[in-house]
Amino acid sequence: MSENEKLTARDIRSALKQIGVYVDVTEDDLMKIYELALEHAKKEARWKIPVKGIMTKEVVTIGEETTLHQMSALMNQHRISGLPVTDRERHVIGIVTEADLIATICIKRGYSFIRTLKYLFGESLQIPEPAGNENIETTARDVMKTRVITAAPDDDVSQVAAIMDEKKIKRLPVVGPDGKLSGIISRADIVRAIGV
Repeated sequence: MSENEKLTARDIRSALKQIGVYVDVTEDDLMKIYELALEHAKKEARWKIPVKGIMTKEVVTIGEETTLHQMSALMNQHRISGLPVTDRERHVIGIVTEADLIATICIKRGYSFIRTLKYLFGESLQIPEPAGNENIETTARDVMKTRVITAAPDDDVSQVAAIMDEKKIKRLPVVGPDGKLSGIISRADIVRAIGV
């Protein structure tokens, strides 16, 4: 509602006359109800944002053959905590998170608890490249979660925020009608969008 369309006491009196029945509230009460309802509507409207309006469109992705070393390097380089795994047509077939990497690296490489904590607080694990005579390197196929929760470009941010909260996840790949990855939405994207 613009400034020129602001509700007045006269408007309220006119509306009450049109109802034609006695209503046990004052004009001031109705004005207060209206103002509260308007404020509520404005807050709700902030959530009526489609995912496609705030998602990150340039997504760092990996394939099933991406190694632990490569995944760690990508996460460090791009300062991200999750990587969608896609096939050649960009269909999402899995996701690898920082937690997946940490668990795999610490178990398979025998890293100490202290070294793991240092990584959690920002120190790179600096995974060495595998030597030629080492066993075959662990890949995304070995560590990725294949049951991936996704969002659609036209989903409301409120829906996505509720899913993230319920599932305790930080990001959702955004999949278009063609089934292909079109972006990723994170908690940080949502916080920026609602202006918190």
